[in-house]
Amino acid sequence: MTFFYSPVNIWETQIKHSAHPETFTISGDDLYYLCNQANISCLPIRPEHAITLKTLSYSENAPRPHKDPFDRMLICQAKTENMCLLTHDSLIPYYYEPCVISV
Repeated sequence: MTFFYSPVNIWETQIKHSAHPETFTISGDDLYYLCNQANISCLPIRPEHAITLKTLSYSENAPRPHKDPFDRMLICQAKTENMCLLTHDSLIPYYYEPCVISV
């Protein structure tokens, strides 16, 4: 099994770390280093990934709205590349795209 990370993961991690370094202790640099050390490949963002945004639908039965643009890009990358998204976000399955929820 092959795992990938996205520049979106680094971007979001760095934003959260910059805003709250005392509670979000891992930085984008740290995540980038750890992914490289683990030989996890980077899946670049391509225009097709952004275009795939128009194909996403979100269930009316979801417990609450999901407005995270980072997550939507990750879903689109996985969908475009015919991959399964690994996430801990319980709202991701409401997009009806393949994913695995991790706790």
